[in-house]
Amino acid sequence: MSTAFNEFELSAVAYPNGRIAVLLAQYPHLTETERDELVHFTKSASRDEMRNLRSIPGLRSKLDRLIPDHSDQSRPVAMPSLWIAAMVIAIIGTLLFL
Repeated sequence: MSTAFNEFELSAVAYPNGRIAVLLAQYPHLTETERDELVHFTKSASRDEMRNLRSIPGLRSKLDRLIPDHSDQSRPVAMPSLWIAAMVIAIIGTLLFL
């Protein structure tokens, strides 16, 4: 087993989200656990973290591909609550004007 790092992996280790960068570079050839880790990161990452990843050559296209591939998993949890709130407001509004 080799412990040598290629140039990308070595620079990624120094990056705060280095593991994510390495996993993203290997996407879509990942284990299910690694894929879940990437999806979790995209759901919880700040805009700055996402911007930093997109600035690394070669990762932008991978990131753009990852998000649509897992859009059902990376959708914010608040969306169903917003739809329910909108429906309740619409029903109350309708009842008030009857």
